[in-house]
Formats: sequence, C-alpha cells, structure tokens
Amino acid sequence: MRPISFSEPGEYEFRFRGMPNEEMSLELYVGGGTIDDFRQLTHLQTALEAILVDQKGRIVCHGIGLPLHGDLNGRPNGWVLEAGPHDAAYYHMNCLRIQMNSHDSYILTLRIREVDPQTPRTNLILMLSGGQTGPALSRSEERVSLSPNGSWQVSSGCH
Repeated sequence: MRPISFSEPGEYEFRFRGMPNEEMSLELYVGGGTIDDFRQLTHLQTALEAILVDQKGRIVCHGIGLPLHGDLNGRPNGWVLEAGPHDAAYYHMNCLRIQMNSHDSYILTLRIREVDPQTPRTNLILMLSGGQTGPALSRSEERVSLSPNGSWQVSSGCH
C-alpha cells in the first residue's frame, strides 16, 4: 500500500463497495497527531480535496479547503481538526453523515496540493466512520479504513 504523504503533493484514488447501509463521515487522520500538535495542524496553507462518487457518477461528497481549527471562524469550507490525547483527524462539513449503500460501489479521490513548507512529514489515514451523530474521536463507532489498493477494513469500538 502506498502511504498518503501529508507533506507532498499527490492524488490518491480508492475504489470500494460493500459498505454498511448507514450514514458515515469521512475523516482524514493525521499519523501520530494529537492535541499537542493542534496549533501546527490548524495553521497550514496545504490544500486538501476529497471527492466521493458513486457508480452512477453522482457526487456523494466533495470537501475542499485548508486545515482549520475546530471553531470554524465563519469558514465552513475547510477541513476542521478534532484532536485528543491519542489521535487527530480532519473532517469537512460537506462529508459528514453521508448515506452509504451496501449495493453501490464508490470511488474516493484525495488530492493534496500547494503543500505548505510547515506541513508535518507524516501520513494521512482515510477513514469512513459511522454509528454517531457527528465527528468524534472517542465514541463507540464503526470505522472503515481505506487503502489505495482498494481494500478496506472495518473496526468497532472506542477510539
């Protein structure tokens, strides 16, 4: 599996199907990131874009923008960071609570552009999380990890 480097421009494509029939939210986990990295991870000019398309070519979600801190500051079109003592993840308002269908196939494209020199040299991990009303890093929920080779893994529990 090719890692998703946060500090290098690139485009990554994920093809998958057989998702749970439920609402899920797309999250970009920052490898090794925690609340201690909050300031660094919310003051970057690195452009992130995620587009999820179903088998009929319909856009299921489209999130584009820069990393932001959690209070949005009137800029709802960025990637908001939620961080805790053990992990950190970005979410986009346009990619929350998206209805997935187990009979559909999907293509998720992630683009990283205009990389800020201050962007940490770490990897991003794509997750689709369900079983919750909004993004959270420490609730019981179902998560699906996506890899560029098209595989996905489901895990449940408290994170």
